[in-house]
Amino acid sequence: MAVLALALAFPAGVAAQSFVEHVSPPVVERGKTTRVTFVGKNLANAFDIWNSLPSGTLRAKPVEAGSERAVFEITAADNAPVGMGGMRVATPDGLSNLHLFLVDDLPVHWGGMNEKEATLAKPAAVWGVLREGASDRYQIEAKAGERVGFEVVANRFGKDADPLVTIRDASGRFIAERDNDAGLYFDCRFEHTFEKAGTYVVEVRDARFKGNEHRHYVLRVGRFAVGRAAVPSAVNPGKNEIALGAAGAPRISLDHSPLALPGPFLASLKRSGDDGSAWVPMTNSEGPVTVANESGEPTPATFPGALCGVLRQPGARHVFDLKFEKGQKLFLCGEAKSLNSPVDLEVALLDKSGKEVRRGSEARGTDEVTLEFVAGAAGEYQLAVRDALREGGDDAVYRLLARNDPFPPQLLAEAEGLAVPRGDHQILPITVTRSPGAKGAIRLRLLGAPRGISLSPSSIPEDEASIVCRLEASPDAPLGLHTLQIMAEPGDLGGQWRSLVRTQPLVDRKLVNIDLIPLALREDQRRLPPSVTDRFALQVTPPSPFQFELPEARLTLVRYQRVPVPIVTTRLKEFDGPITFSAEGGQLAPKEEGRTRVYAEFPPAGQQTPKVSGFIQSLILSNLAKARIKVSAVGTHQGRRVALTRCFDLDLVAGFKVEGEPAKVSALPGETVRARLVVNRVGPLDTPVTIRFNANSGLDLPETLMIGKGQSGVDFQVPVPADTNPRKIGIQGVSTGYVNGYEEEVRGLLLEIDVRKPEAPKKTEAPKNAETKNKK
Repeated sequence: MAVLALALAFPAGVAAQSFVEHVSPPVVERGKTTRVTFVGKNLANAFDIWNSLPSGTLRAKPVEAGSERAVFEITAADNAPVGMGGMRVATPDGLSNLHLFLVDDLPVHWGGMNEKEATLAKPAAVWGVLREGASDRYQIEAKAGERVGFEVVANRFGKDADPLVTIRDASGRFIAERDNDAGLYFDCRFEHTFEKAGTYVVEVRDARFKGNEHRHYVLRVGRFAVGRAAVPSAVNPGKNEIALGAAGAPRISLDHSPLALPGPFLASLKRSGDDGSAWVPMTNSEGPVTVANESGEPTPATFPGALCGVLRQPGARHVFDLKFEKGQKLFLCGEAKSLNSPVDLEVALLDKSGKEVRRGSEARGTDEVTLEFVAGAAGEYQLAVRDALREGGDDAVYRLLARNDPFPPQLLAEAEGLAVPRGDHQILPITVTRSPGAKGAIRLRLLGAPRGISLSPSSIPEDEASIVCRLEASPDAPLGLHTLQIMAEPGDLGGQWRSLVRTQPLVDRKLVNIDLIPLALREDQRRLPPSVTDRFALQVTPPSPFQFELPEARLTLVRYQRVPVPIVTTRLKEFDGPITFSAEGGQLAPKEEGRTRVYAEFPPAGQQTPKVSGFIQSLILSNLAKARIKVSAVGTHQGRRVALTRCFDLDLVAGFKVEGEPAKVSALPGETVRARLVVNRVGPLDTPVTIRFNANSGLDLPETLMIGKGQSGVDFQVPVPADTNPRKIGIQGVSTGYVNGYEEEVRGLLLEIDVRKPEAPKKTEAPKNAETKNKK
C-alpha cells in the first residue's frame, strides 16, 4: 500500500498566511446572530471575515482572537441566500485559506455529543462533530403518514467525511437508512413517510466510523424540497417555474435578476408551506429554455438556447427537433454531473431519416459532452439524449447549451485570496483554454473593485495560453476587505460573449504519495459552490516596508545542475529586519523530503545585502518540463508580517540534445545517405555524447556513434536498400552523456529520411520519317 503524506498548498502571495482547520458551528441561521469560532493557526489579531455572499448579507464582529482561535459574532441578513458559501479570516498579515460554511433558514441548534438521545423539535438544523467510533442520536416526534425531509451536510464542507443517517423507532427497530446521494458527494438529502405516529431516533455517524474534531455536520430535519436537481436548470431573467423531485410535484417560482452575470449559481428554492429552503445548481441561459416532454414524442426546440430534461424511466430517450439553414453551425455542451445528477450523458445528432450524423464526445478532463456540426444543407434534424447506463430517476436531469458560435474561452486564475499593500501589487497568473474554433484576443475588466485597484495587462493576445497579470493598489486605495470579479470579453468590441475568470481554491489539504506526486482532489474539493470560484477575496493592507523584483523572467535549469536566481530588494530606512524567500511551483519540494526532485534555497536579504542570489537545484527523477515558479518574500515590521509574490518561468532541460543537420534528408532506394548529427550542449557543458540507434528502422545503421569532448557533431552514412518502399523513416535513438557526475539519457527522433519513389523511365519516341518508312 502506498504511504501517503500530507502537503498543504497556500494561495500565491500569502506565504505567511493563517490557516483555518475548522469553523464551529459550520452553519449560521438567516436573520440571526451566531457566535462562530475559527480554529487553526496564525489567527492572532483577526479583525474581520471575508465571505463569498452578496455584499451586505453577512456581517462579522470580532469577539476575541488568539494564535489558534478567533471568535466572531456573525449576523446573516434576512435575505442572505440559503446554501453553501466560503469564508476567510482576515488578520493584519493577510487572508486565511478558504473554508466552506452553510447559511440555513431552519432554526439552528447545537446537538452536543449525544451518546444518549437528545430531543429535537422539528423543524431544525442541528450541528455536531463526527467522532471516531461514535454516533449522535436525536429523538423526533412524527405523526402517522407524516412526510419529513432529512439532509446531512458534512462532505460538502470540503472535509473527508462520509455521514450515514439511520432512523429507528422507540423500540430500536430499524426503519430507514441513507448513505450517499448522487451529486451531494458523500452527503444525502431524502424524504421519509412515517407509517405510525410515535417517537423515532435519528442517528448520525461516519459510515466508516472515522472522525475527528475538524469534521462537522449539519442535520436538517423538517419540511423542505428534497429534489437534488432542477428542471429546467437554466433560467432567464424574470419569473421562472422550476420543478424538483418526483413527476407532478408542484413547481416552484424563481424570480431571477436581470443583472445576473453569466455562468452557474446556486438557487435557493422554497415551496409554499415549507419550513425551509433547498439549494440546487443552475446557470444563466443565453437564449430560450426548452424542456423535453416525457411522453417520448419529439420536442420542438430552437437554438441558441438551453435544452433541459429529466430521464425518469430506465432507458428513457429524449428527442429534440431542430431546424438548420444551410451552413448553420451548432456548438453543443452537455452537462449532468454538475447538476447533482447521476446521468452519464450520451448525445447524438440524427438526420431526417434517423441516420446518426454526429455523436457527442466527452470533453477532456471534464464530465461535459461536446458536439459540433455544420449543416451541409437546410433541413430538419433530431438531437437524441440518453443515459449511457440506461438508468433513470427523478434526479436524472441534464442540460444542453446550444450556440451558433464557439463557446467562450475558459479562464482560470492561479490565486484567489490576495493581500495587496497600498502602492504595490501581487501577481495574478491566468491560464486560457479556448474551445475549438474560438479565436481573437481577450479583454479583461474588473467588476466590483474599489477605487484605486487596477489590473494590468488588461488583454490577452490571441496566440497566448497564459498571462501573468498584476493586481495593483494605489497609495490611496481603501484599506480592508473587498470582493471583486474579472470579466473576460472579446478583444474585438464586435464580439458578443462574456465569461467570468474562475478560480479553484484549495479546500482542506492536498494528499501526495511517497513519490511526492499529488493525488487527484476529492470530489468535495473539486466541485465547489459557484460563489467561491467566480470571485476574488482582496485585502488592501498598509504599505509594505520593502519591495522585491526578479530580474530574470525566464531561467533554464539543466537536469542534475543548479541555476542561480537573482533577487533585488529595496526597503524603507526604518525597516532593518531580514527578508526571507521561498519558492513553489512545478516540481519544487522541500530539500528535506525523501524523494525531492527539485529544490530551492535562498539567503535572506538584509540592509547591507539588498541584492542576493538563491538557486534551484535539480536532482535525480526530475522531469523535463516548463513551469511557472512563484517566489514569495516575507518580512516582519512593527509586528506585521508582509508577504509579496513574484514569478518567473523555469525550463528544466537536458544538458544536451542531438539532432540531424539538416533534420530531414532524402534519398532513392539503393542510394547511400550522407548524414550528420550535431549536439547542442547547454552553457559551458562539454561532455562527450554516445549515440545508440534503435533497431526498428529497417536500415543498416552503426551500432554507436561518438561525439567527443570539444566536438560539435559526427558524420556517418546510411545505405538505403534497393527494395525499400517509398516512405518517411524516422531514426530514433538514445543519446547518453554525463552531467555533474550523473548519466543523462535523451531519447527521441534524431533524423528523418524521406525515401522517394523513383521516377518512371521516359518512353523513347521514334522519328516521324522513320515511322512513315516502316509503314510503307
